[in-house]
Amino acid sequence: MSKRVVVVEDSLIQAALLQEHFEALGYEVVVVHTGNEVVPAVDHFNPDVIILDYLLPDLNGIEVCKKLKCDLQMRLTPILMYSAEDNLQNMVRAYEAGADYYVVKNEESNKVLQLLIETIFKRKGRNLGATRPSIEKTIAS
Repeated sequence: MSKRVVVVEDSLIQAALLQEHFEALGYEVVVVHTGNEVVPAVDHFNPDVIILDYLLPDLNGIEVCKKLKCDLQMRLTPILMYSAEDNLQNMVRAYEAGADYYVVKNEESNKVLQLLIETIFKRKGRNLGATRPSIEKTIAS
């Protein structure tokens, strides 16, 4: 099972660091740099997780998050809002928009993102494993 991540980050350096970090862990990564690029990239790539910068040059992360959560195909895709701003008001806005996690950018944030994404994939695997027997039982009946 390939693990796909879309990184939305306007800083070319930060985007390259995230891409390098997650590709080294075996993830397929697509990077976009503006809010307007997100929906087409997500539609084409069909990611398992989206890392979304809070501050983007065109649309902010809140607007992008709301768009994604309104999309029937993408509403269940976990969104990790990624921000340099460590304040409660932005965190609340992100969660209200539908973000699943809020991670503050710092020297250890790549590791935090990695742990969150690994947890998401573990849960996803458990959920798939939990539903298979009932599906097989239904088919056999």
